[in-house]
Amino acid sequence: MTKVLLAYDGSESARRALDRLVEMHQAGDEVTVISVALLQAGGPRSGGVDPVENVDKHRAELKEAKELLAAKGIQPQIVEGVGDAGDLIVKEAEKLGTGRIVVGSRGLSGPKRMLLGSVSGHVVHHAACDVLVVH
Repeated sequence: MTKVLLAYDGSESARRALDRLVEMHQAGDEVTVISVALLQAGGPRSGGVDPVENVDKHRAELKEAKELLAAKGIQPQIVEGVGDAGDLIVKEAEKLGTGRIVVGSRGLSGPKRMLLGSVSGHVVHHAACDVLVVH
């Protein structure tokens, strides 16, 4: 039995990560899905993200992931997070005693990666368990 944490944000790469998790799933594996709403300073007027709207979006993504997994016979636990995605994924994995994290990669390169950072890169460098990055 392996505890698996799927980072899911509704993106195409997250859907590929979900599909890979399903391919690798074995009877007895415990699956948890996490989606993290970014908390940014300011609101819509200042160009920031409205945290309530952002949280609602991520709740919808979690619902989608849960339904997709349930259709494949996998009943996941759900975790809502608000804050820095990379940090929260790593902390949740530690809290759960996760053996594997599955995360998609958006394929950012060059300046965008330097400016925005890479959630999957952060997870790879900080997680205490195996990390599968799906492209």
